[in-house]
Amino acid sequence: MPTAILYDIPSRGPCACWSPNPWKTRLLLNYKNIDYKTEWVEYPDIAAKYKELGIPPNPKEPYPYAIPGISIETSDGLLHLQGSREIATVIEEYWPTPSVHLDSPYMEKIDTFKFVGPLATLLMPRNAQNILSPVSVEYFSRTRSARFGMTLDEFENSKPVDEVWANATKVLSELADMLKENPSGPFLMGKEVSYADFIVVGVFQFYKRAGQDIFDRAMAVDTALHALYDACEPWLKRDNH
Repeated sequence: MPTAILYDIPSRGPCACWSPNPWKTRLLLNYKNIDYKTEWVEYPDIAAKYKELGIPPNPKEPYPYAIPGISIETSDGLLHLQGSREIATVIEEYWPTPSVHLDSPYMEKIDTFKFVGPLATLLMPRNAQNILSPVSVEYFSRTRSARFGMTLDEFENSKPVDEVWANATKVLSELADMLKENPSGPFLMGKEVSYADFIVVGVFQFYKRAGQDIFDRAMAVDTALHALYDACEPWLKRDNH
């Protein structure tokens, strides 16, 4: 039996991880070489699955039941929980080596939404168009349209593309400057891998799954960005089981 079961959202075939939040956890499991398997859960089935496992809702989030979730066997027994940061804290506690430095000062500077938000009008519609299965497309389109107050098609056209990329380039340039603070690189902490790197690379992989054009344009902002992505490639390889 595997040590952990990772609950992730499937993509249309060939099925593989695509979302930045489960990518944080998957990168962490791959990096620490923890034995796990993936259980794919469609968007409309997440709440029922977590209730079955006894995972409580997260009242602080817009969607109280969200991927990733995990069932993980620890020295203190089987734990069921959701939330990438909560999962990272548990994994770091029970598998402290190699450390991913959750106390790094970069953890206060790096946030998934910081790198997804500026490109949201490109990424969210591509989610429905290119990534999700038909079952999840309906749920995703309905819930995001309610959140944005407009359809995904309207959301896609709500900002000029040049403005979107200008805002994204500013944020990605700031990230590149952070990467250059430790010139021994390619990671944020120089030669030391940290969880903050996984947050960033999870977003980069989301760009790639949404569209190679988005990924290529983002990576073209600064060579330091692609260097980080390439350095994490060994832990990106396992994405479908």
